[in-house]
Amino acid sequence: MADDRRRKRPTTATGRLFRLTGMTTSIATRVAGHQVKGLFQSDQSKAADREKLMQHIGKEVAATLGEMKGAVMKVGQIASQMQDILPAEISDQLKVLQNASAPMPFHVIRRQLERELGAPLNELFTRFDEQPFAAASI
Repeated sequence: MADDRRRKRPTTATGRLFRLTGMTTSIATRVAGHQVKGLFQSDQSKAADREKLMQHIGKEVAATLGEMKGAVMKVGQIASQMQDILPAEISDQLKVLQNASAPMPFHVIRRQLERELGAPLNELFTRFDEQPFAAASI
């Protein structure tokens, strides 16, 4: 996988679709390679390779979904809590998504609060921190 620090976060539905398609293709290719390789391996070697494969898949899914916003990110966060459904190697990697939610931009919050409260924030509060102490997602 490319250097994650250099990957640009997809900002459009099409960009997210392409990123998800690329992730799916990469995973399918690895699984197919694992299946072919397994034809020539002992059971013990297959088990060890399967564990590595699942860890890699988990990292790739977590990295890709961690770049997303909205529903796609939420799917990853929900999946991270499904330890009894997903292989442990995958759900362990997805746990990083539980804390990966970026805060909403303050100008969006300000606009909503002022609309709901009917006045500018500086008239309603003596102090209002623009920097959140946490960001909730699910």
